[in-house]
Amino acid sequence: MKHIKIYESFTEDEIQQLTAPEKTESSFETESTDIDPIDDTEEGDYTVKFVNAEGEETTMSIGHALDPKYSGGEMTSIIEMIPGSSSDGREYFIEGHYTESESFRGAYNLVRAIIKG
Repeated sequence: MKHIKIYESFTEDEIQQLTAPEKTESSFETESTDIDPIDDTEEGDYTVKFVNAEGEETTMSIGHALDPKYSGGEMTSIIEMIPGSSSDGREYFIEGHYTESESFRGAYNLVRAIIKG
């Protein structure tokens, strides 16, 4: 008797769905426009304030734009969080939304941060 092996073929979308981390009830997403530049004596580029999943006012430092995408006078990018900088002790994923500076052509200002945890 011959042994039969069965293989399944998945599309790229099915593979991403199967391997994506499961969303739990602790998933969190919020938006903040409370963003301030950091002076040269501190680590990071901006301080972002937002309300975390427990309703607590939270502050964290974020750094540089990573892998920016440009569209007209706007830019979106993942932004690095400075490790250990959030006041609630958690790590977050940040997506930044920028607009081109009117004063300095080619420079972009962070105007909105999408924070996920």
